[in-house]
Amino acid sequence: MKLEGKRRTANLVVLLAYIALQITVTSFHEPWFDEAQAWMIARESTLKELLFKIPHLEGHPSFWWLLLAVPAKIGVPYEIGIKTIEVYFASFACYLLVYKSPFPWCVRYLLPFTYFLFYQYGIQARPYSIMMCAFFLSAITWDERDTRPFRFCGALGLLCLSSSYGIIIAGGLAIVWIFELLWGKELLKNGKRILALSSLLLVSLFLIWTIIPEKNTFGASMYNNAKANSLLIRLFYFFACITAETAFTSFASSDYFFFNFKPHIVDTCFMTIITALIWFGTYRVCKGKKTFRYILIPYLLFAVFSSVVYFCMHHIGIVLLLFLFCLWISYKPEDRVEWRSKTLLNKGLTVFMAIGLGIGIIWNITASVNDVYYSFSPGRELAEFIEDNDLQRFGWIATWYNNTHSYSQVIIETNPYLEEPLLKGKLNGHGYIDHDIPSEETMEKELESLKSDKIEIVVGIPNDEIYKQCNINSKFGLGRMLEYNRIWKNKNEFFLEYILMSEEALEQLKE
Repeated sequence: MKLEGKRRTANLVVLLAYIALQITVTSFHEPWFDEAQAWMIARESTLKELLFKIPHLEGHPSFWWLLLAVPAKIGVPYEIGIKTIEVYFASFACYLLVYKSPFPWCVRYLLPFTYFLFYQYGIQARPYSIMMCAFFLSAITWDERDTRPFRFCGALGLLCLSSSYGIIIAGGLAIVWIFELLWGKELLKNGKRILALSSLLLVSLFLIWTIIPEKNTFGASMYNNAKANSLLIRLFYFFACITAETAFTSFASSDYFFFNFKPHIVDTCFMTIITALIWFGTYRVCKGKKTFRYILIPYLLFAVFSSVVYFCMHHIGIVLLLFLFCLWISYKPEDRVEWRSKTLLNKGLTVFMAIGLGIGIIWNITASVNDVYYSFSPGRELAEFIEDNDLQRFGWIATWYNNTHSYSQVIIETNPYLEEPLLKGKLNGHGYIDHDIPSEETMEKELESLKSDKIEIVVGIPNDEIYKQCNINSKFGLGRMLEYNRIWKNKNEFFLEYILMSEEALEQLKE
């Protein structure tokens, strides 16, 4: 009983430490584009738009925006609202891992403080905190999937709601389960099981229908790029390199799109070796339990989908969550005796996994300290600058990216702090980007319309065409220089954004 009491105390201490550190780091974190975009969507969109329009443009189910809509529409301040929801889901995921997982105490107590589980999916407020909870709930309910199928399918349903990637992975897990039932001629012997699987299928089909991208959506056409890796190269990198990036290597850069991932040949070879060791270690844990298929099939589907459709480097953590799910359902308390055996193979794999844990903790400490010390986004600073100097009354414009009307991310990162968003009239009537790619004709009309606008403040450095159209000349001076960083694992990329202002606007600052 004394040992059990000590374990309960230790569990509670770890959970409270996780929550306390989450609140501490997140209070310093300046929300960036993904977070601001989601908040503005939740704040400005109607229920109908959230359910049936926005998912087509964003490529993900509406569950995250629906959650954010509650505080956003009743006037809760931006950072308080979005961070409260994020801390709740991240803390619940930590609770499930610490209290419900079968792993040894040292693994349960250290995993929550690794990079993806703490910082990337805990501090940055996005639906991946929900995905963590869904993966862990799926693992908890997996053993009783045949006797209590609604619990397991409900967890898979939450996985579907969290992300389009969740739909793919949940589908892969369901496929493996169905084939097991077919092989054992058990599928039709349980009415509850059929009803649960049918319900999951209907939910996933509905979600797929809602997220089918519009033809001119940016994310649906990003691989149609002369500089993009070929499909075969993307598939190779996904199978040979991406797994290593979850816990051991850090060759990818912050928020890189996958089609631009081009590591050096030596780095590629190193990642391939690490990836092979991870898969071998996972197979060893799954050996004899017939659970390896529960990672193999979902990973294959996920890899093909991500290579063909869309993948950004911050999605690498999803691979880690899938591996944790498989290890969770495969590892049993009685296995500890085998893994404590002094065979060279078991000792080697144990050391290998311990190194991965250590690297993840180092990444997390580095990223968290950087987030506390540096500005992650200039949105908060720019909003204060605007309100302190009453600058919203001036005519604003932001630079174009790649000759489209996708405006500067800094504008979107600033909008949640303002009652009336900047450039709302120019952003198709929204305070967020709707990710459509306009035709050349549409862009020409937009540029033509700027001739009649009185532009007094410019975010970023415009290209020559915008200079001509807006009559921006040398009389524009530097009003503010915004410094911010993009934090990724042990890396910290530094950026500058310039606020150019007319003489009249600059006079406003002197007053």
